[in-house]
Amino acid sequence: MKFFILAGLLSSLPVLSALACSSIQELKTVGQADLTVWGFSVYSARTLSCSGEKISDAAALPRPFALELTYARDISRQDLLDNTREQWQRLGLYRSDSEVWLEQLSAMWPSVTKGDRLTLYLTPKGASEFYFADNKIGEVTEPIFGTHFLAIWLDQNASYQKARQKLLGDIQ
Repeated sequence: MKFFILAGLLSSLPVLSALACSSIQELKTVGQADLTVWGFSVYSARTLSCSGEKISDAAALPRPFALELTYARDISRQDLLDNTREQWQRLGLYRSDSEVWLEQLSAMWPSVTKGDRLTLYLTPKGASEFYFADNKIGEVTEPIFGTHFLAIWLDQNASYQKARQKLLGDIQ
């Protein structure tokens, strides 16, 4: 009897319940947004977490967490990398190791075409795994990378605030 009570108490702990959601396929949608710039559709974005609940603090994202981008147009790998660099600079997040990260991204990211899906999955341990469709294409192990990368969409100073609010689950 004591074992069942202890097991019941332990299963209610947040850390242990987070382990129940151990793969990207188990995540639930938090929010979604379409990005259109100057009348051109760029991508549809979706954020996912174990609970699927609204994110109250973008600086303290739950783990695991994912950002999925489904592209509405062709974009070269170089343009993806350049835009990542520009957004980090604009947000004041460009650091001495940012170019190392960009080199890692260059080695794993493809150019994308309409309909392609690129996903960042933050693992429970803090690594950042990238998927093209459902295939893992690479990983950045530094935990701070995932926070900096997701800031492009989720930071309070992100370029597209309405999309940010939708991705955080603030608005439909």
